Amino acid sequence: MDAHSSTETSGSFAPSEKADFQLTKIGTRSWRVRILTQRGSAWVRANGSAIYKDELILSLEAANSFLGRARVNGLCTEYIGPFGRRLM
Repeated sequence: MDAHSSTETSGSFAPSEKADFQLTKIGTRSWRVRILTQRGSAWVRANGSAIYKDELILSLEAANSFLGRARVNGLCTEYIGPFGRRLM
């Protein structure tokens, strides 16, 4: 995730920029993707992911693939990293 591909914010986004997912690193090889919106939840169900909670625990590769497909379909992700939050 480099600074050129996303917009850094100070903890909040413009009202029109609402994240559908939230990405957080939770371990050496694990990332949590939380579903934040109804739109995100509907997209996950429509794309065959059977989830029973509003989050997925994925490897970096799986998270990149999942969020890349979501981004192509117009959904946004909030990344929480060591330097703050970014909307992708």
